[in-house]
Amino acid sequence: MDVNGDGLLDLVCHFGTQAAGFQSEDIEGILTGTCGSTQFAGSDSVRIVPAAAKASGAELFALASEVQVVAYPNPIRDIHTAAFQVMGALAAEVEEIRVQVYDLSGRLVWEDAALGSGLDWHTDSLSGDYLANGIYLYGVQVRIDGNWINQDIGRLAVLR
Repeated sequence: MDVNGDGLLDLVCHFGTQAAGFQSEDIEGILTGTCGSTQFAGSDSVRIVPAAAKASGAELFALASEVQVVAYPNPIRDIHTAAFQVMGALAAEVEEIRVQVYDLSGRLVWEDAALGSGLDWHTDSLSGDYLANGIYLYGVQVRIDGNWINQDIGRLAVLR
């Protein structure tokens, strides 16, 4: 997935900063390892984000504004499953995700929620029928540290 829009696929990792030996002021991370008999190494910029449980309400709101929700594939073609996935620094902190899908007249056509930072949608409506071709709007809320945050509004196309 191309998280930062540079045309290259990105690797996004979430892990405990203390276990990795990071300090709050660190701005670069180095990854080394072995896969089978092949050794690898790489480095890139890092951003150390405090755990949501330790952040104040204002800090949590500011950090949550950096979380990106990706709907894919978009457009939806010849398949009947799409996914909404939270990306970004706080993705590992997301406890639950809620998604509502609307047609262009503003009518709610689908909604669901799931624990964690991802939710699959089988492009069905509230009545259970597959949605017709068209443009739809979606709204996403995420729960972080027990607080619901309006996270993202986007559009997606169904083109079968």
